[in-house]
Amino acid sequence: MKKCGQCGFLNGNNILYCSECNNKLGEPLTREEEEEVLLKQKKHIIQEEIYIKGFVITLTDKIAAGIAVLGIIASAALIGDQWFTENECCFISILFFVLCVLVSLSANFFWKLRFVLYRDFYLEPSDFALGLRKVFIYIFLLIGYFLIVKAI
Repeated sequence: MKKCGQCGFLNGNNILYCSECNNKLGEPLTREEEEEVLLKQKKHIIQEEIYIKGFVITLTDKIAAGIAVLGIIASAALIGDQWFTENECCFISILFFVLCVLVSLSANFFWKLRFVLYRDFYLEPSDFALGLRKVFIYIFLLIGYFLIVKAI
């Protein structure tokens, strides 16, 4: 395998000029260099595949969802036999915890709903959207637990 010094395109050993930019190619890569290049390509393909699929539910997302479920249980326990008139904070906290669970565990579902608005099958989440999703998960958790503390 020969790597073009100008554009970085990988060519076969029997090629004299780069297939992409027509630059004259040098000597073939050593076995170690070839393995390193192939490993980098494999990592890049895996990262691209993850990005194309959209949101990836990470361990922190699962932990946040678990903490939110605990918040739902705590809110329900605080409500007890009293209903909305006396414990509205607990009911509202349950709503925030449910939102946290939904955003944490079903992100791909919500992203696919964007197709309804934009009619674009190839719409991919931006880095800003990925970061904002994480921010909202933690905001929903904090508001939910703040409301529980306020109810106590």
